Amino acid sequence: SAEETLQFLIPHGLVVTREYPENLRKTHSLQVTPIIWLTESPGERRIAPTSLTVLTDTIMRFMETNPNSIVLIEGVEYLATFNDFKKVLRSLDSLNEIAWVTKSRLIIALNPAAFDPKDLALLERDRTVLKGKSAIDELIRESMVQGAQ
Repeated sequence: SAEETLQFLIPHGLVVTREYPENLRKTHSLQVTPIIWLTESPGERRIAPTSLTVLTDTIMRFMETNPNSIVLIEGVEYLATFNDFKKVLRSLDSLNEIAWVTKSRLIIALNPAAFDPKDLALLERDRTVLKGKSAIDELIRESMVQGAQ
């Protein structure tokens, strides 16, 4: 249908971040994209880092109601400081599976130096890993070519 085609061509997005949302909106000209702020400070569209289940459920519901969406998660290191690493990993694995089912793109930005090599290997398992700007630029070029076909 026309609606499905439009939804495929213009996917919805969600950002989960440690950065203050208004700064992010100004810097990247994000006007309607929902932003969840990872913070201990209470308020609207804010989730405490200790509320990993709430965060995971929120992201899962977003992908299920917005197939073909794009979800960016930044702040995994922050989540790992408040939660057991294995719980964070299980959460990311669950989100990865929902992304496959809903044909969504789950982008996880993290600093590899923040994790020991064993934990980093677990984080990278079952995911396409991009390191550096050149790898990201290549992914953008591939996406543009595939979108044109």
